[in-house]
Amino acid sequence: MDDFKPMKRGKWMEHDDPKTFPHDKVKYREAFPKDYVLPATGTEGLVCDDIAARQKIGINKYGTTVCANPLELRQWLQHAYEEALDQAIYLKRAIQELDK
Repeated sequence: MDDFKPMKRGKWMEHDDPKTFPHDKVKYREAFPKDYVLPATGTEGLVCDDIAARQKIGINKYGTTVCANPLELRQWLQHAYEEALDQAIYLKRAIQELDK
């Protein structure tokens, strides 16, 4: 991991006690200057690449991004539920393969 560079201390690192730091009220991006780029490396970088590839597929298939899609919350939850069911099937199949 030659390209790994430790992050500079941000506001979020100044608070070690979760009781005194409202994590749910502070946006991650607020801890860094607007022009700061946090490059993803290693496994995280690979996941980012996969997300970008999936976005391209989605735009080609649906003509829009998830962010711009006007579905109702119920519809988003249904999609997520169906994806979770698919994931359970894939996991069960992999487990069956390992148990052979």
